[in-house]
Amino acid sequence: MVPNQNRFGKCRTGRRTFNIPAARHRISSVSASCIKLRHIITKLYEALPPEAIDSAEAKELAGYGCYTRIHVVRLLAPSIDNEDHTKDVDFSPRGIRERWDAGYQHTAEMLAKKPWQGDFDPLEGFILHETMGGNEVVTIPPDAPRGPKTK
Repeated sequence: MVPNQNRFGKCRTGRRTFNIPAARHRISSVSASCIKLRHIITKLYEALPPEAIDSAEAKELAGYGCYTRIHVVRLLAPSIDNEDHTKDVDFSPRGIRERWDAGYQHTAEMLAKKPWQGDFDPLEGFILHETMGGNEVVTIPPDAPRGPKTK
């Protein structure tokens, strides 16, 4: 257990309590936003007129930009036939082998699909590919507009 963390994944720092999984999600969301901002900085630098590109200030600010693109393939555990609520405590050789084989097959299928190859927004630097049961799951980015589109 992490210091100051209870068994429910909550930390207490002073009087404020926060949820560890939610904090991890927020950190990854902020990281993705930072990567996107670095792409925008590079695009803006490239759009400057030639006389402005040569300035020391523009070159210094351009140093904060980049074109790094990170693809993360998150493999969610596939379900196995006849699996029930006891799967978390089933450490029988047969149970372990079945889950191992299912996970290996799932990983091989995703690697064969190569979801990182394709057309992506050039400003996106962090792209998450999630799969469940061999099917790609579409994840809405935290900063994406939600709800019906309005004109």
